[in-house]
Amino acid sequence: LIKVWDAATLNLVTQHQQGAAHGSREEAGAVWSPDGTKIVGFLKNTIKVLEFNMSNSSLDEIGSVVAGSFVESVDFSPDGSRIVSGSWLIEVFDTATLNVVASLNSGSLQSIDYSPDGTLIVSGRSDGAIQIWDAVHFIPYNPSEWHDYNGLKRNNLTREIRSGDSHEASVKLLLEKMNAHSNDQAIVTVHFSPDGTKIVSGSRGFDETIIVWDSGTLELVREMRAIGMTNAFAPAGHQIVSGSQSGAILLWNWLEGGSVVLINSTLSSCRAAMGGGLFNDQTSQVRAIKISLDACTADIKGGGIATSGHIHLDNPVFTNNMASSSSAMDVEGNVPGQLSRMYAVTTLQTSTVHSLNPFVKWICSPGKWAPRVGEFYGDFEHCPYSCYSGFFGNTTNLRDPTCTAKCPAGYYCPSGTANPVP
Repeated sequence: LIKVWDAATLNLVTQHQQGAAHGSREEAGAVWSPDGTKIVGFLKNTIKVLEFNMSNSSLDEIGSVVAGSFVESVDFSPDGSRIVSGSWLIEVFDTATLNVVASLNSGSLQSIDYSPDGTLIVSGRSDGAIQIWDAVHFIPYNPSEWHDYNGLKRNNLTREIRSGDSHEASVKLLLEKMNAHSNDQAIVTVHFSPDGTKIVSGSRGFDETIIVWDSGTLELVREMRAIGMTNAFAPAGHQIVSGSQSGAILLWNWLEGGSVVLINSTLSSCRAAMGGGLFNDQTSQVRAIKISLDACTADIKGGGIATSGHIHLDNPVFTNNMASSSSAMDVEGNVPGQLSRMYAVTTLQTSTVHSLNPFVKWICSPGKWAPRVGEFYGDFEHCPYSCYSGFFGNTTNLRDPTCTAKCPAGYYCPSGTANPVP
């Protein structure tokens, strides 16, 4: 199904049945045209163009074409006049007629994207290569360069193979970056920045990185640790939004060293060497808002979170996270951080937080406190420990059991007192 949702309310507006998918390969996706009037969708090797009818909010099919192989990704050109598809072939179609304008046997592609000015196409391959193609100047078909090859045609110069009745032009390769992500990990997402000067790519598997590249040279500009199953530049270009299989939505301020924001995300059953749920090094800043970390484990440091950089937690929920040196969280370094209302820090063993960072601020509820440095445990809702009897605490960043001050004469201050009682 192709579904259209209201962006403000997330209510379903309309939907369109693409067709029945069978077997193990059921690739599907859809992209809006730049003017918002059309959608190009694909299912397996079939590409459909749908028109969105504003008067009755319907999707009407206006054309379809069978691609040369299973489609992994599609995109409209910025002016909407062409559609590019990526699979074992790069194929450029005329949007109005769906005739093939140019093609090339490029290898197994996972993602494809037009540059903002429509002059370039970037593709990410399953073998870890990123390629940039000329989207304007195609190589005309020259019969003398092709010969028969087992019922197909083979180019004498490029070794490209295509069907026997294919006479379209070829797409010209301009730049190529082999092994763009380590271990030849598949490039599952590539996108140009709004100004066209940068490309962001994401991989899956053991590499777990999002990388920003210079689009003119394919030189690395910035690398960030995350599984980027899908990503895109924000309209201003200084931020990248990415999504992962864990359900996390991350916002990277890549110009500022790769800071990340997690909003309403759930990280569950995470397994990693350093930090099972979220690992943050000195080059990054993390702000986590209403996230849940459940059953995450790590060989060392925090099963839930391990950080040596800046971190700000707002209403997180930790449940059953484990690691050798800290079952819930490990905080190190000398970068300021803020921790606010950690809920339900329970683990299969002792629930501990390990902190070597004296600059961390616990935003405690009145009458509560938490140490900045050391190993401590408990349920960290509003901070784990109560102010001593005979003392009171009426501020948020309390770090020892004497809290704000001694209870004044003539007042009563039992354990956990926020304001002295006359």
